[in-house]
Amino acid sequence: DEGCLKFFTDTARKCERENAMVHFKSVPPELPPPVRRDLPEIAAHAPQSLPPAKDCVVEIPPDASEESEEKRRSCCGTCAVVIAMPLLILLSVLGAVVWVLLLPLKLIPCCCPV
Repeated sequence: DEGCLKFFTDTARKCERENAMVHFKSVPPELPPPVRRDLPEIAAHAPQSLPPAKDCVVEIPPDASEESEEKRRSCCGTCAVVIAMPLLILLSVLGAVVWVLLLPLKLIPCCCPV
């Protein structure tokens, strides 16, 4: 019984000590002094703002959009779309047909013994 009592007492004392270290740390009311003495002390920070919108605007000439459309069109890209899109549509329709054909098998319960 003395061993159990010692164990419980030590555990309670250890819990109190760890809780005091973690939860009851003292918080200073003011900031500590700077580490280096030659640093100026900052009373308040300067407000930051974004630059004016007129300085950030980039003008795009009207004929630039026509040039970019011509650059985007390429033979390989067009061929890939012309070939790939019908194949994707065909696969989608085929998957829908298979799903519709297999739906009755899913809905009818199997009467076979397991």
